[in-house]
Amino acid sequence: MFTRFSDITNNLKSLDKTYTNEELVRKILECLSKNKWGPKVTAIEEAQNLKTLALNDLLEKLLTHKIHLEKIKKKPKQIRE
Repeated sequence: MFTRFSDITNNLKSLDKTYTNEELVRKILECLSKNKWGPKVTAIEEAQNLKTLALNDLLEKLLTHKIHLEKIKKKPKQIRE
């Protein structure tokens, strides 16, 4: 997703359309599924200054969360007695 997003924004730059860092970060956060990513998006918006949050830092946070979700999904559910 990030590669495609970068390609699109780079092509827009060649057409003299530029976005601020905050706009780019918000666009990525807005395109994420609300069911799966909603709590993480809210946490990022509340904890980070989106004007200064670098795209690479955002990507790192999202990838970490994705790995965490995958671990939870793979973990067998424990049965309580």
